[in-house]
Amino acid sequence: MSERASGRSRLSSAAVGPRVRRGHKAAVGATVLVALMGCTSGGAEGRSAAPGPAPTSTLLETEDLKPLLLDASDLGKETRSLSTKKDAGDSLVLGGGPQDCEELEPYGIYGPIEKVLGTRRSAEAVFTRDGEFLTQRLYSQMPASMLGRVSKLFAVLTACPSYTELISLGDKGNAELDVTTRRVDVDVEGVAYGYERVATDRVGGSRERRMTVAVTRGWTTVLLDGSPDLVEQALRPALRKATE
Repeated sequence: MSERASGRSRLSSAAVGPRVRRGHKAAVGATVLVALMGCTSGGAEGRSAAPGPAPTSTLLETEDLKPLLLDASDLGKETRSLSTKKDAGDSLVLGGGPQDCEELEPYGIYGPIEKVLGTRRSAEAVFTRDGEFLTQRLYSQMPASMLGRVSKLFAVLTACPSYTELISLGDKGNAELDVTTRRVDVDVEGVAYGYERVATDRVGGSRERRMTVAVTRGWTTVLLDGSPDLVEQALRPALRKATE
């Protein structure tokens, strides 16, 4: 991926796990400790009340998360919002999935994100622009639980550096894809994971790149999944809106 202008995220290849910025890691630990133990600060004149909860230090319900999602206008004039319903009826794909990756096979054509991370206390938005796509998901869960799920998700996504994927198109036949995967490093504050997938059609030779990035700050996780350029553009605005 090419680097963007100053202020945009920097994503580069890496063969390691999540990136944790040292200063924010300490802040997150302090936030969790305060939330779990109900600590308050005090001085010589007595104790003072702890500050009110921020989005990253308390559990939020789905209705609370929805206003924290990006709008299409946040991503430029040409970006449109799409329905998030899987049964919208506009997909030609009827089934399929990885054929020679044991870790991914149980999750089928739609992959492991929803099954591993769940849908409780979550919200979703879907966008498109010039043939590119982006799905944004927000989650509000206790940090230890969510970090365990996110770690599992990216372990599954990157379990097979290469594999074959079969896509069933019904009476239009099938498509076979050669897929390669790699971890990418995400240079933002928080516990961050990144993954990129490149799928090449064996018949037509066309290639599709897809990136998935998840960043956890306290009790809030922002996940972006889609075309790499849109993921890169959306990452910092999404984090600001949901966690700052």
